[in-house]
Amino acid sequence: MLLWYHIVLITALRLKLAMKDRSLQEAEREARREELRLKEREWDIERERMQIGSQSTRGANVQLPSDIYKVLPRMSNNDTDVLTFFRTCEHCFKATGVDRSQWHEFMPALLCMKRWNIQQLTAILLQ
Repeated sequence: MLLWYHIVLITALRLKLAMKDRSLQEAEREARREELRLKEREWDIERERMQIGSQSTRGANVQLPSDIYKVLPRMSNNDTDVLTFFRTCEHCFKATGVDRSQWHEFMPALLCMKRWNIQQLTAILLQ
């Protein structure tokens, strides 16, 4: 009888141990699932940030000043339609995403030599 009691007790303890192991494994699986959910959410957030960043800089495809100069128009010596030239420059600046406060930095290189010389003379006289 005592032997039978020990066998039942050992079996009950093994069953409890197996149940604890199973609950621990289930908890570990749940922790891994939660970790995966968090990582997926982080990736989603990062993707959204990248999409928002690409949408906000969509107009600013050209980054380097040398690339911007390639897009901008040039004024020739026989150009008489100055208004069209400056409107075209404005459209190019907006399309390339150049900040309005930096437009003046690009203008001297676009003007013809005649206008460039006049601009230099007026700058010297105004000093």
